[in-house]
Amino acid sequence: MSSTGMTWPSASRRIPEMEYTNTDSVPESGAYVCTSCGDTQEFEAGDDFVICDACGDESAGWEPQVTEGAEEGLGEEER
Repeated sequence: MSSTGMTWPSASRRIPEMEYTNTDSVPESGAYVCTSCGDTQEFEAGDDFVICDACGDESAGWEPQVTEGAEEGLGEEER
């Protein structure tokens, strides 16, 4: 418990924030969201991320798309 009386979730219960650049290798196949425009594109594991087709922003990154219920281990009241 913190000095404010609040309890913080354990590290294993937090959803990690992952952002990849357009030169990184795709760690896991699936949908990723452009951090610049919000467009979603599918990538295959082992391929390299590319510049977003929708906005063309070379400095944009990619984040895994989070779907409803993706917070493993959290009960409905904790989401």
